[in-house]
Amino acid sequence: MSAAPPRPLLLCADEQITDDVLRLAAVGGVEIEVAVDPGAVRSRYAHVPLVLLGAELAEPARRVGLPRRTNVILLAHDGQAPSLVPVAQALAADFIACLPEGEKWLLERLAEAKIAGQRTGAILGVVGGRGGAGASTLAVALAVTGSRSGLSTLLIDADPMGGGIDLTLGWEGEEGLRWPGLAGASGRIDPELLTRALPGRGPMNVLSWNRDGGWAFDEPGEGGWIFGGGPVAGRGGAARGGSRRLGESAPPSVG
Repeated sequence: MSAAPPRPLLLCADEQITDDVLRLAAVGGVEIEVAVDPGAVRSRYAHVPLVLLGAELAEPARRVGLPRRTNVILLAHDGQAPSLVPVAQALAADFIACLPEGEKWLLERLAEAKIAGQRTGAILGVVGGRGGAGASTLAVALAVTGSRSGLSTLLIDADPMGGGIDLTLGWEGEEGLRWPGLAGASGRIDPELLTRALPGRGPMNVLSWNRDGGWAFDEPGEGGWIFGGGPVAGRGGAARGGSRRLGESAPPSVG
């Protein structure tokens, strides 16, 4: 059994900030490690996906010689940021987050750290040179082969004019989300939650177009779409059918 991925580290002695961060982590479904002694986390400090460091522990952290690293956020109360710029520079912190004003921003960073701790999958793109070349059949064959090999596999249909790749699988009657169901979505889409909403059997899921003709998308919502850190973040593998048409009429990219 593989070891659990490292969790984001909250190194903070401020009870109010600790409570705020734990609340945000609960909202985002992110498990974090909490510590109050910089010296006690020295051995794993460089290996966690994200460090949230309370400003009150900045000097103790410097004294024990915690290694310089990326993805360090200095936490403080609203209004303290200007006075903490030299401290952040000394620690090579990437950002200063003041709470509660910066809660929404910090929640996004926690979500990114959650994705970073998961496996990322290989991506195989299949594009036919013309209609009837067999791109859909090959994409399905790759996806089925991957799933039968034990890989969690997501088959993505990128051809809105193809009639739905779920037909090739014989899954047209399966319940679950299709592309039109994502119309109007914006912001970050958790890959695990998305996968659970899709038609699937065993370790294989499919994101397909349907056949009602309502495939046109408006522009993505404000901020666009973010599928985790990538189209198949946290999945074992993926195969994608190619689109026959590129340009304004193509669906929003997931790659």
